[in-house]
Amino acid sequence: MRFKGQRLASMTRAGLSLVIAITAALPVSAFLQVSRAGAAIPPASTGGFTGVSPFRLLDTRNFGSGPCLTGERSLAVAGVIGSDVPSDAAAVALNVTVINPAGSGFVTVWPAGVSRPTASSVNYSAGEVVPNNVIVAVGGFAAVTLYANAGCPHIVVDVVGWFASGSPAQGGLTGITPDRLLDTRSAGKGPCINTTRDLQVAGVPFTEVPADAAAVALNVTVITPNIPGYLTVFPTGSSRPTASTLNYSTNQVVANGTVVKVGTSGSISLFASGGCPNVVVDVVGWFAPGTPTSAGGFFGVNPYRLLDSRSAGQVPCVGGTRTYHLTAAGVDGSAVPSESRALALNVTVTGPAGAGYITVSPTGAQRPTASNLNYVAGQTVPNGVLVKVGSSQSVDIFASGGCPDLIVDVVGGFAASPLDLVSGCTASDLLVSACSTFIQSSIAPPSTEIGAVDGASSVSADGRYVAFAAGTTTQIFRRDLFTGITTLVSHSPGGSLGDDSSYTPAISADGRYVAFTSDAINLQEVEKASFNTEVYRWDATTDTVLRLETGIGGDEANGDAWSPSISDDGNRIAFLSDTDNFVVSPLYTNYALIADAFVIDVTGGTTILASRTPLTISPPDGVDSAVISGDGRFVAYETVDPLASFDTNESSDIYRRELSNNNWEWVTRRPTGGPSAAGATQPTISRDGGLIAFSSTSAEFDLNVSDTSPTQDIFLRDMSSFSITRVSVAPNGFILNGDSYSARISASGRMVAYLTDATNAVPSDTAGRTDLVVRDRTRGVNTRANVAPNLTESSAFIDSPVLSADGKYAGWNTASSYAPGDADNASDSFLRFLASDISLSNISPTSFSTSSAPTVTLTGVGFADDALPVVDGQGVSISNVVINAGGTTLTFTLAISAVDSIGRHDIWVRNPGGASWSAAGAAAVGRTGLLRVG
Repeated sequence: MRFKGQRLASMTRAGLSLVIAITAALPVSAFLQVSRAGAAIPPASTGGFTGVSPFRLLDTRNFGSGPCLTGERSLAVAGVIGSDVPSDAAAVALNVTVINPAGSGFVTVWPAGVSRPTASSVNYSAGEVVPNNVIVAVGGFAAVTLYANAGCPHIVVDVVGWFASGSPAQGGLTGITPDRLLDTRSAGKGPCINTTRDLQVAGVPFTEVPADAAAVALNVTVITPNIPGYLTVFPTGSSRPTASTLNYSTNQVVANGTVVKVGTSGSISLFASGGCPNVVVDVVGWFAPGTPTSAGGFFGVNPYRLLDSRSAGQVPCVGGTRTYHLTAAGVDGSAVPSESRALALNVTVTGPAGAGYITVSPTGAQRPTASNLNYVAGQTVPNGVLVKVGSSQSVDIFASGGCPDLIVDVVGGFAASPLDLVSGCTASDLLVSACSTFIQSSIAPPSTEIGAVDGASSVSADGRYVAFAAGTTTQIFRRDLFTGITTLVSHSPGGSLGDDSSYTPAISADGRYVAFTSDAINLQEVEKASFNTEVYRWDATTDTVLRLETGIGGDEANGDAWSPSISDDGNRIAFLSDTDNFVVSPLYTNYALIADAFVIDVTGGTTILASRTPLTISPPDGVDSAVISGDGRFVAYETVDPLASFDTNESSDIYRRELSNNNWEWVTRRPTGGPSAAGATQPTISRDGGLIAFSSTSAEFDLNVSDTSPTQDIFLRDMSSFSITRVSVAPNGFILNGDSYSARISASGRMVAYLTDATNAVPSDTAGRTDLVVRDRTRGVNTRANVAPNLTESSAFIDSPVLSADGKYAGWNTASSYAPGDADNASDSFLRFLASDISLSNISPTSFSTSSAPTVTLTGVGFADDALPVVDGQGVSISNVVINAGGTTLTFTLAISAVDSIGRHDIWVRNPGGASWSAAGAAAVGRTGLLRVG
């Protein structure tokens, strides 16, 4: 972003936010290359915008933040610990709120170190709470300056995004010293606005906005209208939209920041619905022409209404609060493409029954303390919002009280990185199931690759976060696939790289914690004296690394530790170790320093010897692998020792230990009792520990099929019975004709992923390569995950499978070039979103009366556990969605308005992360048009 001139007033921008989440971000088959390096900030092109989760920089009401604002005060806005705004940001997007001033006045925000401009950012009267959206260049010492001319107001400042430095690319922002384009109170500027008026904003001689500017950032103020109304700002030459830029009351002075696309003749149009208000328009920046092809470039649209809760039915109001989930990107009728990284919105509250505030934040992120606008009973308040897009291409709007109605208008968006598109795909192609998106994660933009990935990655429960080991000196990284942020995990307290290799990451369900193995000695304040391999846990919230295995009395462990497995909450970590000074017990003997399975309870500060049994304190021949259940109650481990009295096969077998007591079970006994011929290896365990999958060449596990093949297969034991099921079967139920191994199980146990050399696991397998197959045990369906980006069969060599706990993401490593720019022939880590095809066959009943709340039942195939139905038209809303275990029926309660819903309605269903709601090319969408209301 480039700022011109010696002084820059705050640039207030409106409507850059997407607020409500129903749909998902990824098309039907999405590849995400997760091993990409880079700074801790997602890449934006020069001048490009990067949204962040709102972060509170200042609240003068809090102790230690200083008194109310009188005169000037500097505030650091870039490089602040806890926020995602880098220290070299050229500008920041702020939400500035004035609270309870003693008198009327204004606040100005401008870059620190330059003279205060005459422009104002927020205007207020005594006792008001007034927010406004402000874009301001970052000044000296990475700070801005705030000035209040009167009234000693309290000030709250939240940062919602930042602009990258440099000469702006297409769609990039250039900030300018504010110029007044219009003040209808001045002589020769015309009367108050009582209809539509065009205003030239680009190529005006006295401003710095060039004639070819694509859009402008404005601050628009309405002054003393004689009746209530609203003002709409839109591109000249376009039809006037229903969207409003700001709403006003009689004799009110109200301002709002907005970004508007430049129309014909370099102009915009202003429409006042009534009250003949005086209007002041200041231009504070402009966006470069051309289609934004670089990350963060702005594209303006003719404003359109996304939500008006007064006519679209009400979200339930619980205790005065409401939470709306909307998707503005990629939906039918939207000019905002689905790959947008952030959106520009105008959000208006109207008719609240009591006081409260609105918070707009990315879906999937924790709701911040920041607010976007505040209101009191009966008030109508607008504000522009810039917000990054969260999970499912969506954002959330939270109303804290008063049950307000909400009006949400879209005015534009910010482009995603071109690396997020498969070569040859366009924005419109993203709606076609044959075109996939993925993020190449092993290159730091624009083309510097991080190096080979070492071993399997680990993915959070919802597929958002992926931890992996990579680099010349192998380090652990965590990548956020929604924001593009890649963070170094294996670092010293000062932030330096680990001084030796780290590997085998294991990530918690929410992505906060990453456990890993490391040979480094500099990961703690006090460097370890030994050169043992040890297990650590990184905390994303504090960005700190904790060494887990400490010996008795706080001494260093006297042996190595490796192969961590982590519980969902990140508190319990299972690992292997040949140390003998972890556990205080006269009975504990580590025979010849052989590996045992241990569990560290971080909160409790305890170490549990997991591989003990009633017969022996620990297996004399050691443990080969161990995994902990998601709930932290059970550990499944593999050992060749005959821990059960009837285990006589002299082969590895799987055992399960309940950590709260000494309950222990032999997992891989035959269903009829006794040992199998060849034993079993590679356990993987469901969240509740009730299902355990494993690999074996034994034929005795499957009582339903005569197995004479020597190949290795995947089996699953239900711990509530002696039942064992063969998972690795062909679509017709036949035995596979090649080895299957390295199973991974979802939290519920419904999905099992595994590698296989068989050619009959999926149809049309002719490449002769190892495949990653995901078995839906409920539906009896096999899916090949490792198809090429164009969804054809891949000839790439793959290894290191992963599966998210929700069963929706499967991953693997390969050195093949799945991504543009991936040219180092080194191993990289990929994820694929697995969307189920939905087909609807029946709806019951097919007609309803108005003013009713019927229960609708849909019958079909492929409903995911969190499939989303929608009914077109206004005056309808959906609640109480229930999907059966087989994914064949979906029921929901339909609220029907007596006014708006007469006539025929279509019903749609989509699995989150699947294709667009549009039926064109959308394999994950089913539809029936049989519903009639009236």
